[in-house]
Amino acid sequence: MAEEGMTRRTFVAATAATAAVAAAGSAIALADVPAAGMKPGTYIGEGKGHRGTLRVSVTVSEDAIEAIDFIESVPATNEVIPDLSVDPFAIYAVAMLNDAQQILDSVTSRMGDRIVEFQSLNVDAICGATITSFGYLAAVEDALTQAGANLKAFDRPIPAKNEAEVYEGYDVIVVGGGAGGNTAAASATAAGAKVLQIEKSGRIGGCGSLSTGVRCTHSKLQEAAGFTEDDNDALFADAMKQGLWYPKGNLVRQFIDMGYEAMDFLCDVGQFEFRPGATGLSYAKDSIIEPMAHDCWQRVSDTVDTVIMETRATELIQDESGAVIGVKAIKWDGTQVMAYAPNVIVATGGYMGNNEMQEKYNHASFSTAFAMAQDTGDGLQMMWAAGANEFHIGGESNHITQPAGSVTGFNDYDSMIPHTLHAAPCLLNVNRYGQRWRSEDVLETNMNQMGNYVVSAGGYYYAILSQSQCEVLAKEGVAGLGKTTPVYAVNFNYYPVPVDYKMERIYDVLEAGIEAGFIFKGDTVEELAAAAGLAPELLAKSIKDYDIACEVGYDKLFNKNPAYLYPLGEGPYYAIKCMGCPYSTVGGIEVDDYMRVLRPDGTYIPGLYCAGAESIGCLMGGAAFSDLGGFSFGWPCYSGYAAGKAAAGDPVDY
Repeated sequence: MAEEGMTRRTFVAATAATAAVAAAGSAIALADVPAAGMKPGTYIGEGKGHRGTLRVSVTVSEDAIEAIDFIESVPATNEVIPDLSVDPFAIYAVAMLNDAQQILDSVTSRMGDRIVEFQSLNVDAICGATITSFGYLAAVEDALTQAGANLKAFDRPIPAKNEAEVYEGYDVIVVGGGAGGNTAAASATAAGAKVLQIEKSGRIGGCGSLSTGVRCTHSKLQEAAGFTEDDNDALFADAMKQGLWYPKGNLVRQFIDMGYEAMDFLCDVGQFEFRPGATGLSYAKDSIIEPMAHDCWQRVSDTVDTVIMETRATELIQDESGAVIGVKAIKWDGTQVMAYAPNVIVATGGYMGNNEMQEKYNHASFSTAFAMAQDTGDGLQMMWAAGANEFHIGGESNHITQPAGSVTGFNDYDSMIPHTLHAAPCLLNVNRYGQRWRSEDVLETNMNQMGNYVVSAGGYYYAILSQSQCEVLAKEGVAGLGKTTPVYAVNFNYYPVPVDYKMERIYDVLEAGIEAGFIFKGDTVEELAAAAGLAPELLAKSIKDYDIACEVGYDKLFNKNPAYLYPLGEGPYYAIKCMGCPYSTVGGIEVDDYMRVLRPDGTYIPGLYCAGAESIGCLMGGAAFSDLGGFSFGWPCYSGYAAGKAAAGDPVDY
């Protein structure tokens, strides 16, 4: 997933600048468009998608594209990934060698028809599937090139529509189609409300269709499986302690005790296949590997009266008293939407795709490699503009890290060297200033703890290695630095090489990384600091203190496993820039027991409710992602369920 706006003609341009084109009258006359000059026939084109290679069939006449049919997505290969009998977790890496089916479907079901309709390659990428859209366009362009086309013939602007659409007669409007928004829309519908749902992207489910499991007790599935006990009192105490007693205790307790209602509801409506456990439910089939979860979320959405996709909400409509009475939005083709209802639920997924907000609330802008990049804080800004309290915003739900770049021109094993080293616990790590700030083996004990360390470092950190260490790595691999088990480096783009893989081409790989801009080199520590932009005195002290710890076999700062204390030795020195890859942001809106959005004075804004990531600061305190499995997925499900019922006049009885 890439940042929203990375399109040939961005969404903003399609809805603002191209409005001027449309107003100019018929845009560009056909006489001004050069002839395509193609050889009639059907051609097979290929383009690189998000992971796999997309193949399309394009049928053309001499001057027009007649039809486009998607053929297949051919997965990439990676020899490093072991057989699943060796490492069952490798199934994720195998799945990520190809474009996710649910994201691919959102492109293949729309983009070809639009290219044919407009006879243009300037159609916008499908929101939520930008890189896959680029691959599809590249495949079509490849086929047209084979046909001998003058590609300028298909460089026509897409005229924006000027008409407006008005939606009236609804009881509830839900903005968002992820887990929170989808549950809210279906919950309100089940409670008897007439519901309009507005979704920005081209698919239903959001992060919820790519997640794992939820925290709950006493659901029907759990009771049937014999999981009838709970430890909710202890969980409540732990949740409050982890949030430094900042979370709203009434909502924490309500979620813990009543979450089962939402899950029972979703199982009934969406026919979800969950695997029950003592503390929650998890998808019976992995959501990344199979589209089962997406299909279930689609069934949930199918219960709603009206759902409009690829439509971005821009503003909440308020009456003279300040009550929210509707939503302004804009469709992908420029159509203006005015929708009215006495109750509006916002569940738009946070602000991972908004660099400015990331910098303001989370130290730095983070990678959206594993996030919904369409989550650009629209919902937060609309609610704040309507008078909502800015509440407990901050933190990232982060488990995954990876190098800040990649190398090409090597076999799979050597291409994975930077990924292996970036997480190898036997190397020194420093933050973006050059200071060691954590134990490098923390990922092996707690993913959430590691993720919060990375977020606290400002998104980026550096793995430091020396010439002396490189000589060992070239001869013995990371086993020579004290690693006896595979490097634990959770990621779906890369896979760590075996511990005994001799990194004979490590110098070539490092030089390629320097050329790519994510690896830095210095003959001295001072030169390395200058190359990487680190504070020289901090880096020098970190290296000195670390080498002393290696010499005495005891890390007095962070108590790192002595087996991983391997000194740097002689230079030159290298720094591999590494980054966190969060799933979503945390918080921003305060809600009450009925998910009504609160003002700074504690009163609620009539007609406005919030569910999901924007209000999860009520559970986590807004400082960091908590070490509470199933909260980040469970809260959107429960808060959406509760918001839907409350907006429909049938609030949860707690």
